Amino acid sequence: MSDASKNKRKITENDMVLIEFDDNSRDIVNITELNNGNYHNINIGKKYGFKFDNKWNLVRVKFIGTSEQCHQEFEKISEMAETEHSKVSQSDLSMDSDKNSNTQNTSNIDYYTERIKELEAALIQRDLRILLLEKQLKEQEDINHALKNTFCEKDITLLRDLSINFLKVFGNGEVHVKTEVKLPVVQEAIDTNFLSEKYPEITLPSDIKNKVQTYLTNPNETASSAFRKVITALIPDAEEWATSNRILLVEKFKNEVHASYEYVKKFKPNFDYNVAEGELRKIASERRRDLKKLGYVFETYKDLNETFCRYRIVSKPYVEIDQKSNDQIPNTSQSFMDNNNEYYDETYNEELCYDDPYRDEAKRQKLSDSGSED
Repeated sequence: MSDASKNKRKITENDMVLIEFDDNSRDIVNITELNNGNYHNINIGKKYGFKFDNKWNLVRVKFIGTSEQCHQEFEKISEMAETEHSKVSQSDLSMDSDKNSNTQNTSNIDYYTERIKELEAALIQRDLRILLLEKQLKEQEDINHALKNTFCEKDITLLRDLSINFLKVFGNGEVHVKTEVKLPVVQEAIDTNFLSEKYPEITLPSDIKNKVQTYLTNPNETASSAFRKVITALIPDAEEWATSNRILLVEKFKNEVHASYEYVKKFKPNFDYNVAEGELRKIASERRRDLKKLGYVFETYKDLNETFCRYRIVSKPYVEIDQKSNDQIPNTSQSFMDNNNEYYDETYNEELCYDDPYRDEAKRQKLSDSGSED
């Protein structure tokens, strides 16, 4: 039978394999011991890895089948070898056969002895792991039992009501106790709500936070636009935005930025912090555009040892009544009700300002003239 026809049968993990080492010695092993257990693609006549004596060797597959078939094939190959070496005396052949048999038996004993040692070591590690987990479980059960027996149901009810009333009377939204379990805080009598456990001092009025949270729960709302609505509610001053850039905003309003980011991330888990900082730059640019349309004039300058530009207001539009000026300046605190804010990107990079006096002068001239152009 040819090698190709032998390979047509379906190979299973129960098959045995007749293998031949480089020294022409042969052995019969389970097929799963070859090729690191990947026995589906094993072919007769090819060489594959076989772990013997804790070392990997390349052996050639001579036959695949049942244990009985492999032994029959082993005998056939041995007979062919005897024919090819007919010049060798019968006594020499007998000695060689005994030697090969002894070598194979010794190799098998060493191999299985090593396997037994490996399994025994794995069992010891498993038992140690089980003991450790049982100890940890017992300690946790003792803690839970002690906590349950500390207070009765009546005590728990009284303490809970006392804690809620204490927060209502004395909390004012500023006191926040961190707990491992995220418990809802009753704030019916509190006018403000914090956004993040890490920044309890950053709060929003209840009505504004409720509107923002309703907006955030909308699955069609993007994380970027949601962040814009929260941060502009915390920083409503349009002039503050217009005279800042991303670096200055993060530096001056670090807690507001981080609290807004963490609040939005609770609803939009894939929200990236770098994207949030990018929105700061966009909002600042938009506010400068809006104020320039009202007649504001800006110029850029750079403090010593800084690599970024700052903005300052050179002049404001003349108004006779302060209230009229307040009506004209956009109130960014209401921006969370806007569905889409068109991003206005000025041609000048506010984050980098190189030491080029001609470029600085040209920029100032452009900003001075921008009132008529916008």
